Amino acid sequence: MKKIMALIAAILLSWNCLPTNTISASKTSSHVNTQHISRHWKKSKDNIKFPILMYHSIAPTGNSLNVPIEQFREELSYLKRKHFYFLTPEEAYTVLKTNKKPRKNIVWVTLDDGYKNNFDALKNIHKNYKAKATVFDIINSQNASSFLSYYQIKALKESHIAIQNHTFHHLELNKLSNDKQIEEIDRAKNSLDIFLHQNTISMAYPAGRYNQTTPLIARDTGHKLAVTTNEGLASRDNGLLTLNRVRVNKGIGLQEFERIINHG
Repeated sequence: MKKIMALIAAILLSWNCLPTNTISASKTSSHVNTQHISRHWKKSKDNIKFPILMYHSIAPTGNSLNVPIEQFREELSYLKRKHFYFLTPEEAYTVLKTNKKPRKNIVWVTLDDGYKNNFDALKNIHKNYKAKATVFDIINSQNASSFLSYYQIKALKESHIAIQNHTFHHLELNKLSNDKQIEEIDRAKNSLDIFLHQNTISMAYPAGRYNQTTPLIARDTGHKLAVTTNEGLASRDNGLLTLNRVRVNKGIGLQEFERIINHG
């Protein structure tokens, strides 16, 4: 118990000590070995475009963004049948930087906010579909009643689910000062890096909102990628820190799902 309390205290201290107007050197030196990751991948002549699927709550009811788990599983099953390769954040970055890909069909599955129901939806997707996904987690919501617990977050990471940055409080970044944006983004990244012993390289802007300085702040806090809610397929033409995504709506059939993953 004493060790656990000491760890919690250390994490809280690191949050409180973060400067709001400076960025640590370690954040700007993050590295992804794209050459190693892509060593067996195939180069494309044209700029690669691929779907970054956007989900939120995986439940039959809720807000307008929820998708029933049966639909989610049907869509994963479809992607498996069509031989899609499921990307990690590091692999998505490598695709965009090298213009190489591991398979003809690729997809990056993302879920925003870190809802508690994501745990049951995601915990066995690698076993059942050979799938991987990314949860963009709101740090201040961890352990809240409707959101993932610390235990669930760690368990998902061990099950091929990446946990990435959705800021600390989920504030609309375009309405914040530069200093406040830095605090929201950097504090969240620092928390994830410490808690999960990782280098967090990607983030999702809350509600997809950002201004001209937000991508620069994301870059300078060590993020290689940032996703928006702008509709369409992702490509390097979007800008790596303003990537399009494909919203998956509740109730769509597989014909519509096929259309959006191919055309955005």
